[in-house]
Amino acid sequence: MLKNILIKKLESSKIMLDIKHTLLNILCKTAILSIFLSFAIPAIAATDTIKNANWEKVPGTEPSQANIDANQYDEPAFLNTNGIIKKGGIVMYDIVNPDASYARLQTNCQTKNFRTIRVGQFISDSKVEYQNIVGEWGKASELYHILIVDFVCSL
Repeated sequence: MLKNILIKKLESSKIMLDIKHTLLNILCKTAILSIFLSFAIPAIAATDTIKNANWEKVPGTEPSQANIDANQYDEPAFLNTNGIIKKGGIVMYDIVNPDASYARLQTNCQTKNFRTIRVGQFISDSKVEYQNIVGEWGKASELYHILIVDFVCSL
């Protein structure tokens, strides 16, 4: 009788050990997958055509005036005045930075806060390749950003 009880306990202990081993294996694989997925996965680039653009120079953003490295960049920022979208107190617009990169920004003209929602590059005169991003709202504090915010809010 005692022998039968011990055999049953041993069998259930073996089953429990198998279950524990299986669960540990699943948890380990899940942890590895979780770590793998936590690495930054590059965003997929999209393209857009900017139609009827009217690129106006943002006054004061010339490298010598806006604290931009004049040795690195020799062009000011340009803003597409035909593409400005106003929703409530938020203004959305496209710019070309002095390094020829493309960005779409949103600005709250009352608070002078802004954020970047798209970054990319031109692949032709009117076509951009970009990635949507979720930039945090922040106060324009660098002269370059202040000039852009002031310019777009004056339009």
